[in-house]
Amino acid sequence: MGFILEFRFAPNNFFSNEVLTKEYSGSVNKVGTSPPSFDFPVINNSKGCAINWFPGMDPSYRMVNMQQTNQATKLNRVIAKPVKMKTFFNFFSPPTLPEDARVDLKPEYLASITRDYEIGLYFREEVIPNAYLFFTAQIVEKDDNFVDVQILPDRPAPLHPH
Repeated sequence: MGFILEFRFAPNNFFSNEVLTKEYSGSVNKVGTSPPSFDFPVINNSKGCAINWFPGMDPSYRMVNMQQTNQATKLNRVIAKPVKMKTFFNFFSPPTLPEDARVDLKPEYLASITRDYEIGLYFREEVIPNAYLFFTAQIVEKDDNFVDVQILPDRPAPLHPH
């Protein structure tokens, strides 16, 4: 049990990949031994693809100038340091589970794994089946947990002066 999400891109100035993928692998756990039993999916792992960024075009890092003071000479210098940024493309670098299943994971780490799975599931169950409605802005989100489909009347295209 698992699924693969594929994101297709037209040629662009940021990266050379035509397709970015994210794969979720898992199994089905059964609850209960006598009827009724319930099956529920368990994601064991997720794996993103490498993004082939063109030089200087990776939005997940930004160079920030920082000032350093030499303790011995008290002279200052400015250095450029990469700082990790939040971006959609971080989706393709998911948190990984340690090889040893006995390792205790921090709650924050478990939360990031759960969030990664929930985002993948949201793409699979909400965005992909309703892609046209999202693209044409015919979906109105009511709150974080529910998506409502609302068909809007056709609107004339806006006039663009040339």
